[in-house]
Amino acid sequence: MASTPIDKAKFLVIDCEMTGLDPSKHEIIEVAGLPVEGFAIGGEPGFYSEIEPERSIPADTKAVHGLRGKELAQAPLAIDVLPEFVKLFYNRIIVGHNVAVDVEFLRRKSKRVGMLPPRRPMIDTMRLAGAIWPNKSRAGLDEIIALLEIEAPKSRHNALDDARITAEAFVRMTHRLKGEGRLSTVADILRIGGV
Repeated sequence: MASTPIDKAKFLVIDCEMTGLDPSKHEIIEVAGLPVEGFAIGGEPGFYSEIEPERSIPADTKAVHGLRGKELAQAPLAIDVLPEFVKLFYNRIIVGHNVAVDVEFLRRKSKRVGMLPPRRPMIDTMRLAGAIWPNKSRAGLDEIIALLEIEAPKSRHNALDDARITAEAFVRMTHRLKGEGRLSTVADILRIGGV
């Protein structure tokens, strides 16, 4: 995998929306994944699902995500969603914005529902941004898409919309780094953006 040319490599851009940022106390409420091969987004079907959190959701969390409790109460359980979602991980490098947080939530939830947690190489778009703009190594997704002149979706904090803009940012940054001669293989991108 390490010697695979970057334009032949298979990636999966993921995003999870949660009720908070502490995986020991909060729950995943949405997951999304978009396949990226080389510099093309969505050549294969992606994945999106809400997840029933199995606990009450604070009003401020509902407001951020634009959710109503009734919608989530009718969503499928994690045990029904995660096996299908994790199938997309095989033979792909996982990409996300601050991806370690999403993967930690997925790891914990997978264990709770009796699944093996996903283990794949990971690339963080924050690290890629830091390689391009050294003063932006902790930049938020909104700042990165502004720098790349990517139009923000109308609904932010929706897993599918966030996965789409993260995928677009990833493709543009990877293409730029390749054009600058800074990467040509999977090993290079893992060195620059891997976590």
